[in-house]
Amino acid sequence: MSDKATVSTSVDTFNDGGSYYVRTEIESRLVSIHGPFSDLDTAKRLQAEQAAYVKGAGEELKGQLQGTAMASPAGKASG
Repeated sequence: MSDKATVSTSVDTFNDGGSYYVRTEIESRLVSIHGPFSDLDTAKRLQAEQAAYVKGAGEELKGQLQGTAMASPAGKASG
C-alpha cells in the first residue's frame, strides 16, 4: 500500500469593479494504491467498495472545509 496526502493553501486579494475581495484556497489530494491482487474480480470488488467509501469521505471533507471557511476571520467579516 502507498499513500501520499498533500494540502496546499493560498490567500490573496483582488479588485473587481472597485470592490476588494479576499480569496482563500485550500486544496487537498490523496493518492492511495492498494495491491497487488491475484485476480481481477477481487480488485473490482475492492474498487466498488472504495468508490462508495470515498464518496462519503469526500462529502464529510467538503462539510469540514465549508465550516472552516465560515469560521475564518474573513468568513465572519463578510457573513
